[in-house]
Amino acid sequence: MRKAYRTALFVGLVILAVPALAIAWIPMWIWYRTTQLDTFYRERPVLGAMRTRQSSSSNNSAAAREALLENLPLGTNKALVITDLSQIGFGCQAMTAGSAGAKLRKYRSADSTPAGTPDTKPGVVDCQLMVPAVLGHEHWIVDLEFDGRGQLINAVVARCNIFL
Repeated sequence: MRKAYRTALFVGLVILAVPALAIAWIPMWIWYRTTQLDTFYRERPVLGAMRTRQSSSSNNSAAAREALLENLPLGTNKALVITDLSQIGFGCQAMTAGSAGAKLRKYRSADSTPAGTPDTKPGVVDCQLMVPAVLGHEHWIVDLEFDGRGQLINAVVARCNIFL
């Protein structure tokens, strides 16, 4: 009989310990993921500056745009801009007038895209990057506009937090 009590006590303690251990690991996991994310951004100074200035989601972040343009100023050659963003991890592709991305970006304010919206401009490149976050992902979208000579004339930056 005593053995049955001891066994029941042991099983009960094990059942209580599992959730307690799970709860104890949550802060450690959050700390680990935060450290991992900080390291990712520290290794990519341009993206880190954009993140520092734009800490929350935004469909049109003037602060993150300023950080981008401090590192890749207006007038920079298209090949250099795309190469720099690709080295950070962005995937870039030209947007055409009929593309879904061009249509979705029509909502951006007129002051962010002078003289028209991205889908009316032939020299628009869309660059995107998904970064694993503490919970979910951070989705960065950078739309770049180039003139006929291939020089950067405008940029729009968006940051979306995706919780999965």
